[in-house]
Amino acid sequence: EYFPPPPELREMLKAISALVDLDKESIELRALSIPLTQGYVRVEGNIDQLLHGPRADLQAELRTVDLKAIFEIAKEFTTRLDPGLTAAGVLNGRLRMEGGPDALRGTVTVTGGRLEQKGLEQAARLSSFDVVFEGATGETSPIAVNLGEGGRLSVALKWNIAKKEIAA
Repeated sequence: EYFPPPPELREMLKAISALVDLDKESIELRALSIPLTQGYVRVEGNIDQLLHGPRADLQAELRTVDLKAIFEIAKEFTTRLDPGLTAAGVLNGRLRMEGGPDALRGTVTVTGGRLEQKGLEQAARLSSFDVVFEGATGETSPIAVNLGEGGRLSVALKWNIAKKEIAA
């Protein structure tokens, strides 16, 4: 019995152009455009060794992507983000992955950033800043945080996912 995909998945599938080569165990992703409520993510490249430790060589472009949508998706994959925390802003940038997720490289710029905690009247407004990914490590450019009546502060973050370290 055939069960057609839901309408939102059908729309997404219209935006995929790919070649699957089962002999080479690879996918050539010519274009994958993911339309979001605001902006889009476009991905292209290759994934080899599909059945034996997949290796990716992918490029992604983010254009006017709503940070709120990405932040809410991230909450589904970790318990480290407080469910009452919300984020707003716009993401633009380019990323490349050669190998696995620990080989991610590129820069994403965040503009109009804002963090809010449910139950608190005050929100943190963030200056524009870059997030730079260099494989297992990364860092942000300095971020000016305006806490309204709570004052101002500046912070920059660095991380190393291989060592499970983060520093401000």
